[in-house]
Amino acid sequence: MPAKAKPKLKVRIPTPKPTRFHSTPKGKKGYNRKRALEMLLTGRPISADEAERYGLINKVVPADRLAKETLSLAKHIAQASPLTLSLGKKSFYSQIETDEARAYNYAKEMMSLNAMTEDAQEGISAFLQKRDPQWKGK
Repeated sequence: MPAKAKPKLKVRIPTPKPTRFHSTPKGKKGYNRKRALEMLLTGRPISADEAERYGLINKVVPADRLAKETLSLAKHIAQASPLTLSLGKKSFYSQIETDEARAYNYAKEMMSLNAMTEDAQEGISAFLQKRDPQWKGK
């Protein structure tokens, strides 16, 4: 899920002492490794604007709009087929740490798999018929 934050938010990776690392590789996907290492080594909190620049969060919004913006994004995502979302997330995370050739091959496999699902056919039919899709998760 894309991350959003209030402008006054401070973000840091918990590091009680600079000599200890409290993190997992899974937690570092999606943002700059050099910035992650800096945060791990220093424990220095960063502002929401810095977190956005570093790719830790997608968007900074005022505190009074945070809930509305987050709900709007969640509703938009929820309109998609749960099966397609699941396949997409699996594909994304499987490709993220692999070389380009393997990533493209895997993406082709996942796109082909997705195209054969009932939900994909329903999505195409709904689009052509100008109606909302009825997802089955198949």
